[in-house]
Parts: sequence; structure tokens; C-alpha cells
Amino acid sequence: METQERQEAEETSERLDVGNFRQALAEVARVGSFFLLPAFICAQRLPRDAHQPSSRWIGTWTQGENRITVIACWPYAPAVLTFDAKAYWHSPSKNIETAQIYVRAHPFGNRVQLTDEVCKIDLTLMGNYLLASDNNLCGGINVRFRGLWKRSTASTPSVCD
Repeated sequence: METQERQEAEETSERLDVGNFRQALAEVARVGSFFLLPAFICAQRLPRDAHQPSSRWIGTWTQGENRITVIACWPYAPAVLTFDAKAYWHSPSKNIETAQIYVRAHPFGNRVQLTDEVCKIDLTLMGNYLLASDNNLCGGINVRFRGLWKRSTASTPSVCD
């Protein structure tokens, strides 16, 4: 009886397109962070293909005032991309804590790890979203590269330093 109920539940979930929600939750568990995903994201058909071209990473990704800018710099492109990530946290006493990492990294399909001497950020590309998780060592108090980042329509610089 349990097997039949499970099969019916799986069929129902596929009809309701809950598969994307399951995928997102599995990804949240993989990166070791927990947050609530907005319903409109879970209802979308997120790419399940882990073999994304490097060009899908290029752009500006936002989470409030926080930014991750990804550009292709020659002679490193297209295999290696340049990531410039900045995040902020505003304390109740009006202090602003910041974090920044500027690195070159090679995405492997829809995943990339950004690392410098101390900071480590894991990113997963999911359509027009990035799922981020860090090691808590990327900047000031309470500043995190964590959660869901949305592709922005803001222009991305095309010149590397």
C-alpha cells in the first residue's frame, strides 16, 4: 500500500511541477545553507543541465544592494571568468560592514568556487539565479554571500583591469 501511495504522490507532484522545488531544496542542502525560496522561483522550470556554457555566468547578479559581477577577460576567457563580489550589512548602530572578493575562477558547468586566502564562496547557476554559500570568512560581521541572487538588467563592465 505504501508503494502505491508513494507512486501516486510522485505523479501528483510532477503534475504540480514540484520537481523544481525539490531540485532547489536539494541544492540548498548541498551548499549547506537554508533559506526560503520565493514561490515564483519554485514554479519556474530551472535548468537541470549542469553543462552550462561560461557565457551564462557573465553579467551582474544582485541581492538587495549586494552585487556579483562576472566578466570574461582576455586572454583568460572563455574558460576562466573574473568575479567581483561585494556585500554589505548595515548594523542597528548605523555601522556598515563590508565584504569583497575579486578573483578569477573556472566554472565547471553550473558550479564555481571562488577562493582567496581566507574567503570561500560556492556558486551554483540556476537559470537567471545564483545560489550562493560562503564559509563566514569573507568580510565584516554578519556580511554573507549566501542565498539567492538574481540576474540584473544592469550593464556589466566589459573591460578588465
